[in-house]
Amino acid sequence: MSDYRIERFKEEVEKIGGRAWIAKDMEDAKSKVISVLRRENTKKVILWESRLLKDMDLFHILETEQIQSILPSQIYKGDRKALFNELSEADTGITECLYGISENGSVVLESRKGMERITSLIPPHHIAILPSSRIVESINEVFKDKRCVDSCMTFISGPSKTADIELTLILGIHGPKSLDIIIAKEG
Repeated sequence: MSDYRIERFKEEVEKIGGRAWIAKDMEDAKSKVISVLRRENTKKVILWESRLLKDMDLFHILETEQIQSILPSQIYKGDRKALFNELSEADTGITECLYGISENGSVVLESRKGMERITSLIPPHHIAILPSSRIVESINEVFKDKRCVDSCMTFISGPSKTADIELTLILGIHGPKSLDIIIAKEG
């Protein structure tokens, strides 16, 4: 992965109102996640049950930081209202990215059991973990992946933004008010 692509992705994320952090490896990525959570004064997190987040051992790290952690499977037993209520109490949702697109700073999330889209939409703050090898130049490269054609993908371009008829910009109406992307360099 070229440093140029990583730097370009970071610049594009920041142009659209997000924050991007480059971690030298996965250990550094964990430290950056904790730093961001401390900055946000986070008390409750919901995180995906993905292989990457399990390998990072975030659940244990959050416990050490005395931040309440919730996995979707702990609360979702077919009762969507219970899931929504639990999510609405979370300060932050933590997900992993399937891709990052360097031409526009967008991230792509893949939804499936234990990795529900709502984790990135309901809490007011979203942290997305992006291994640097998953940064592609354009959206065209994303759609070459069969998973992106055959399943539900979410494309996120910065924090949620909307404007009224007077063009007053408001953040966080249709999703999180803030987005931090941790780009983890790999071997």
